[in-house]
Amino acid sequence: MNSFDYNNFQVVSETITNAIKGFANIFHEIQNLINENREAVIGTFSIMTDLGTLFSAAEILAKNQIVFTDDLHLDFAKAICDDADNVDDLVKQYYFQNEGEHLNVLIKRCYGAKQTASRQGFFDEIIEALNREHYMLACVGLFSLVDGLLSEVESTMKNAIKFNKRLESIQKKVVEKTELCEFDLKTMRITESIDKLDDYSIFAFSNFSGEEPNGLNRHWLVHGRTTRRDYSRYDFLKILLWLDAIIFLDNVNNDLDELDSTDITETNC
Repeated sequence: MNSFDYNNFQVVSETITNAIKGFANIFHEIQNLINENREAVIGTFSIMTDLGTLFSAAEILAKNQIVFTDDLHLDFAKAICDDADNVDDLVKQYYFQNEGEHLNVLIKRCYGAKQTASRQGFFDEIIEALNREHYMLACVGLFSLVDGLLSEVESTMKNAIKFNKRLESIQKKVVEKTELCEFDLKTMRITESIDKLDDYSIFAFSNFSGEEPNGLNRHWLVHGRTTRRDYSRYDFLKILLWLDAIIFLDNVNNDLDELDSTDITETNC
């Protein structure tokens, strides 16, 4: 077995946090659009109650540091809304039941993404730490991998102009009272999580002179300041979901580059 490469754990400067906030600025336009038209969106669809449930579930998940990147089925969304105090248990059951079936699918999706192709050796060691239940080490490694990925995609993601087609597509559907597809809903769920960046995110800045946050926090962990409880597979999952979300957003960006004049409303939905 190869020795663990601690050089891969070099902490990227705090501009990484600013990069994530850049994502929030880009997609804030979508959030504003949905909020401004929320009554129209919810009130005019034949699935009025269903869409409202999906909105509520996404917000509850975000407040629990979960960027849910799988398809959010209505039954699961209802369960989240009906039992918001136990959302962590619901998410754990979804990802960890059946020998971690959904977690394994998520890992394979991130591992096979073009954005992580140059880091597969590092990714292998992170997963090895996970399988050995060295969760704190796995979390530090995954945060480092996310930092490196953000440093590469941040410059291309800053240009909000590239997302005009997606924004216009969602706006058109809202105006025409057309049902939003899963791609639109996934974009909105990720946006909801980014919109909660400062309040709930695992990337939220927290001053070392104060108390350590109760939730997972990159700032405290990667700088070696954490004295919180033992880290868990669930902590690892939270970071992995963020990695999947960043990959998704970068793919949207790349798809728009390739589409150019193609009607995006016919391409991802």
